[in-house]
Amino acid sequence: MTKSNSKQAQIEQVIELFRTDKFQQTLDCIDELPKEFDDKALLFNIRGACYAGMGMLDIAVQNYSKSISIKPDYSKAHFNLGSAFQELGKLKDSVKSYENSIVFEYENAQAHNNLAIVYRELNQLEEAEKSCLKAIELNPNYAEAYASLSMISYSNGDKKSALKNIEKAYSINPKLQFIEILWVVLKARNNKKTIDVELDKKYVRNDKKLTSNPLILFRAVEQELVDKLYEMKSLEHYPQTDTIYGNARGSGYQLFKEDSSPIINTVRVDLVNILSKTFKSDIYIKDSFFHIMSVGGAGVNRHNHIGDLDLDSSLNLIQQKFSLVYYLSVGDQDCSEPGTLNFYNPSEAILPSLGKLVIFPADRYHSVIYNGSKDRIMISMNFYIL
Repeated sequence: MTKSNSKQAQIEQVIELFRTDKFQQTLDCIDELPKEFDDKALLFNIRGACYAGMGMLDIAVQNYSKSISIKPDYSKAHFNLGSAFQELGKLKDSVKSYENSIVFEYENAQAHNNLAIVYRELNQLEEAEKSCLKAIELNPNYAEAYASLSMISYSNGDKKSALKNIEKAYSINPKLQFIEILWVVLKARNNKKTIDVELDKKYVRNDKKLTSNPLILFRAVEQELVDKLYEMKSLEHYPQTDTIYGNARGSGYQLFKEDSSPIINTVRVDLVNILSKTFKSDIYIKDSFFHIMSVGGAGVNRHNHIGDLDLDSSLNLIQQKFSLVYYLSVGDQDCSEPGTLNFYNPSEAILPSLGKLVIFPADRYHSVIYNGSKDRIMISMNFYIL
């Protein structure tokens, strides 16, 4: 193999490692490349993307900037720099980087759409709309751009246009969950004059008061359900970024969508009915999953269930999002760490019991430590009231 072919094989290995999200291996592979490798701008850009993928955004910015210093017209590096600044909350810097990316690659619809998103975050709605419409002009089937336009319309107080645009986005790509959430929520809001929801350690919806936080309810547990979860293919090891640790296994986050067995469907219908009656509202399930915490110790790090979409100030979805834990098996409650569900601000510990449903605001932080001698099994959900 010639030196040129060897270099090409190495860079292809770097790119393949990066595409499979093996960020540290990608960085190690880059370090092993010959120093005389020609396209250093490409390598610094990939390094930046690896650090961004690992959550090390400041180091990512340094590498993207180095890439641009080597190749000032490198549109992709400008784009990635804009994305990193956006995640860091440096919105004005993000605007500048996205604009630079567009200068060198005007036909990049994604750059126009990302710029629109940042403009909206800066409350520069006119500029946001222009950028969004340009993205759609460049790519008429760009579902994410129609979703962005929907949110811009909503920020402008135009709920009808917001619904029209999100319906267009959903018709193009119904598989993107954030689009489905927006479609469901905006459709519900257009059918109601106001959203009667308050959340301050007390929930009020249609005069139904939930005065406890968390709210405790119960549902009987079928042995068939427990047997089914043991039969299902589980994720034996959670990624390091996941909140679950230790000897735990479980499902992905679309249990009720991906498994259509009769018992799983029965549980889904029952839980939706329970929640609908409790909140006097329709329910949209965002996530559904199960966990089996096994002998040897396991736990859940301190976390909540709020995402970027929930934090959007104009949508205010955080007011409508709740979480649920359903205990199918309590395991061993006599061990030194019996696995209480620990809440913060204010502190409160909930000891599981068979069939217990614990319902709480999705933004409330919680954690668990369990080291019992028997398995503990639970189904969890994150859901929106509509």
